[in-house]
Amino acid sequence: MRSRHPTSPGSSARAAAIAPARTTRGSRRRCAGRSDLIDSLVAVATQAVVDGRPVHVAITGDTGAGKTRVLDAICDRLRAAGHEVIALRGRRRFPGEPPGDPLGEALDASELAGASDPTASSASRVAASDPTGAAAPRLAAADPTGGSAPRPAGRAVRVPTPRLAALDGGELAGALRRVAARGAVIAIDDAGWLAPVALRALDSALGSPLGGATRLAVIAASPAPVGDRDARHRVDVALPPLAAEDAELLVRELLRPAQLIPAVLVERLVIRAGGNPGLLVALAGEITRRGAIRRQVGSDEWYVAADELDTLLAAPSPAWFAVRALEDLPGELQAVVRTCAVLGPRFSADEIAQVHGGDVAAGLAWLVRDRVLEQGETRGRAPGGIEHGEPGGGWYAFCDPAIQDAIVDHLLDDREPVHGRAFHYWAERPGVAAIERLTRLAFHGAGAHEPVTAATCWIALARAAQGRGELDDAEQLLDRALRCLTGAAPRLRAATLLERARLRYARGRFAAARDDARSARRTAEQPGRAEVHAGVHAEVQIDALAIEALAVTAAGDPAAASAAITAAVALDADDVDVAVRARILGAIGLDRVRAGQPDAAAPALQLAAALAEVLGDPLTSTAVAQVLRPPRRRPDR
Repeated sequence: MRSRHPTSPGSSARAAAIAPARTTRGSRRRCAGRSDLIDSLVAVATQAVVDGRPVHVAITGDTGAGKTRVLDAICDRLRAAGHEVIALRGRRRFPGEPPGDPLGEALDASELAGASDPTASSASRVAASDPTGAAAPRLAAADPTGGSAPRPAGRAVRVPTPRLAALDGGELAGALRRVAARGAVIAIDDAGWLAPVALRALDSALGSPLGGATRLAVIAASPAPVGDRDARHRVDVALPPLAAEDAELLVRELLRPAQLIPAVLVERLVIRAGGNPGLLVALAGEITRRGAIRRQVGSDEWYVAADELDTLLAAPSPAWFAVRALEDLPGELQAVVRTCAVLGPRFSADEIAQVHGGDVAAGLAWLVRDRVLEQGETRGRAPGGIEHGEPGGGWYAFCDPAIQDAIVDHLLDDREPVHGRAFHYWAERPGVAAIERLTRLAFHGAGAHEPVTAATCWIALARAAQGRGELDDAEQLLDRALRCLTGAAPRLRAATLLERARLRYARGRFAAARDDARSARRTAEQPGRAEVHAGVHAEVQIDALAIEALAVTAAGDPAAASAAITAAVALDADDVDVAVRARILGAIGLDRVRAGQPDAAAPALQLAAALAEVLGDPLTSTAVAQVLRPPRRRPDR
């Protein structure tokens, strides 16, 4: 878009001003203050690929610290040296949505490139192994800020149909072995959004002997560390703030073509950014946007009109970024962006049209060109790995999720109507995959004051995540369900607390499981509920007491276990659901074992174990397994 100041050197800094962590593509510049680090990491990766010393370099840092830029610079150097680089990026997804498989897709594309042209060079293979569809085989912009770039304007992100997308260990492990055998670097941006099983597969490939040299380097960038931090092949790199000298050089470079820049202004910008290159880009971009970079009359020299910048009193806040993201857009597009911000990590044109109203096709195209949104196309599956219900498979997402979050948090006073319309859109829309519908109904129901429906969906998604082995996600989804049920549906809340208690017990968090069980008992005892639902009330109490007894037994508190069992038996523990009966039998058996009565404990433990096995109850199975495990017989001498 045009700059409002015709004497300014251009408006390209606008994108940098609104998205410090993910800047626009620009001319190649040095990576400010990171050159020595890049040299070292290039040497480490080269040693891994050439000499067979596998390594996982984990780059972490705050937003705008330069993670993506450092990763991009390393990849450039390795490609220039002729090494194969397989680049991919994790993508944010809805809570409860199964993770996609960008790793499998990237490996798939790399193998397809090699199969179609066995003589292809590493550089040409890199271009085919980037599932993003970016025109240049680069991971991010060449800007010195450290931000990753939005896709080129108007270019759709295409994801190949995965042949190696199976994350059960077979095909993925085989693909990694082949990559490691020929020697390659796998570069992962936003690695925190990769599936845990993919991260485990990478660590396994790096740590397992392949019958030869493992010539593999994995370089991952994420805000927090991912993968096995104790692995011997691990190298952790936390990006520090820029030194003052490097920050000053970056500021002067960003304010080009101005050469007459007051030293006090440079110092002020460096201090306010705190050494964060992304914030320096944002501040410099704001100076350009205001038209403060001007050419002296009758001269070719440019200067900064520092006397007009008194309002830059502090480092940019999230609200500041949100305002800057919208203020140069036409009013009708600002409204579209606000609606899109509420719709979550990904949304379709049809959803935007139905929720916002009107024809939004032209506006969406504008926002893609202006690098506010990116457009993607899928072949059968959306980035979350689920079947996409939108004809043609089109979707949109914010180029910078941080800007989306800032808009939602600071520029939307009333999000409920948007969530409400989106909730009804997904509730009524036909032909939608079950997981896709549940993730949207849970996400929008929580904001549309539909707490019971939202909680029900969260609970179902938690069970699905637990079935996939994603226990962290499952517990977080139950946390969301419980937040929705604060002050509502006490029976459902008590049942959800018990479900989380069972999950926490299975994960070895016995004190937290005990606390959940006790909270479930208190919730079930709310006035007026016991009289109306006496049977249900008693069953919830008994189940809570059984879980509490198992948890405190595992935590080494037999007195508390005995007290919980006594209270459960007093509530008629025989007249309950069979799964609850199995848990209370297990608790009784364990209590008798600890009381020195193994013979009396055996019938209860054996019945509990049999019921748990048939019912698929991991809590009871885990609790009684250690006691029932037969002792090892010593071999006869």
